[in-house]
Amino acid sequence: MTENQTTANPRTDSLKETVILEEIDGFEFEKLCARIFSKLNYGEVENTQETGDMGRDLIIHSPNGIIVVECKHHPHSSIGRPVVQKLHSAAISSNAIRGILVTSGKFSPQAVEHVKTLSPPIELIDRKILSDFATRADIELILEGKKHTVLRYPLTDQITLEKKFDSFIKSRYESAPNHPSSLITISDRAVQLLPSYMIQYDVDSTFKTTVGIIHTESLENGQLLIRGDNGKMLKPEYANHLNSAPLKTFNESDFSGLKYKRYDFHIDDITLKSLSKEYIAIIHTKTIRYYGDNNQAYSKICKPPDKDIFIPNIKQVYIPFQDIDLKILHNIYSVFGTENSQNLLCSTDLLKCKICGSYIHGTKGILCNSCGALVHTQQLLDSHGFKCNKCGKTLCRKCTYSIGLFKYGCKECAEKTGKSIKPLPEKMNQRNYLGGGVIAVGLLSWIFYWIIGIVLILIGTIVLFSRSKSKGPEYEII
Repeated sequence: MTENQTTANPRTDSLKETVILEEIDGFEFEKLCARIFSKLNYGEVENTQETGDMGRDLIIHSPNGIIVVECKHHPHSSIGRPVVQKLHSAAISSNAIRGILVTSGKFSPQAVEHVKTLSPPIELIDRKILSDFATRADIELILEGKKHTVLRYPLTDQITLEKKFDSFIKSRYESAPNHPSSLITISDRAVQLLPSYMIQYDVDSTFKTTVGIIHTESLENGQLLIRGDNGKMLKPEYANHLNSAPLKTFNESDFSGLKYKRYDFHIDDITLKSLSKEYIAIIHTKTIRYYGDNNQAYSKICKPPDKDIFIPNIKQVYIPFQDIDLKILHNIYSVFGTENSQNLLCSTDLLKCKICGSYIHGTKGILCNSCGALVHTQQLLDSHGFKCNKCGKTLCRKCTYSIGLFKYGCKECAEKTGKSIKPLPEKMNQRNYLGGGVIAVGLLSWIFYWIIGIVLILIGTIVLFSRSKSKGPEYEII
């Protein structure tokens, strides 16, 4: 399905249809699949039941060509490779652009492996993926008395989000005379709903050699997140951040006032479990050094086997990743991340100096109340930020004017002096003047005493070339 198709059918506050899969037969299951594909705008759906399906139960006439669909209602069993082969033959004979095999159960490992090599492609939709498709078509599927509910992580309203940014900037920057809240607005906010599986797991693995136990790898209630569209593991920072976040039932109407995209679930049960155990094993693999009976040092790679990994809980969830443009007066800052109930874990340039491009560490920086630039505070050499000596306004270098010897001011205060004014030069020369001066003195000193000359030349060189852009952490907590 394309991205614009995923947003074509917004949900209402309550589901329009509920289907108990245990109580429908194969023909009704085909009808259900036809309704789902029709509501999700795949194309015009034709049922071939009365004419003989020849390995195809539905034919979808999409804008891009024919899609053939085979529906298998087997809630308690696996669909194997022969069914895939039959559908693939039907797709070829129908000159279809692809085939779709839908089941109310799951697929065998052989079926999953076989589709990887086929052309035209065959898409597998098992119980979990079908549940997500049905939910977006305003249909709730119930299997064995339990609802297969797709969940989502939190997403706060824009006012609350702006307050978080205000608090973050106040903690890291000095701003006068205005508080950051009066200068900050969210100019653009887009949400990407990333389909994911939250995997809760336990590991208990013991590794032995001839000398006995050399390592024990044990963890209860571990958590990882696997993308539901491509099977890749999300970075552990996201899993840790979202570990305690409250989950709520996914409802598309929650996003009706936002600009958003949603991506589809494509990972079936068999692949998901295989990937989960593979990732868990990798996370908990350690290289252990130990000494044998002969006092010789050895190393052993300790990787937990599948039998030592237990997965008690898998949740199907959407993670709202937010792409935000934060406007501070005339400057735009980018923020990309996801929320738990308290904070936003994000990558951002809010701690990147607008003058030098370097990370602003530790001590407070300065928020320019003239243009909105976030910069380093005033320092001995090459200052990026200043405070007006007249009114106390916080300024970046580009908005600062000289109003006397070692005195700086805003444009308004500089104009009140009645003198000709000009902003500080964007190119900073203090470091060049000092470093070059020390080198010049060093060269002169060489004539009288070469050791002092060498020392001074080295000091001058360090001053000249000590500028470097420091990089901050990959993620910030806001």
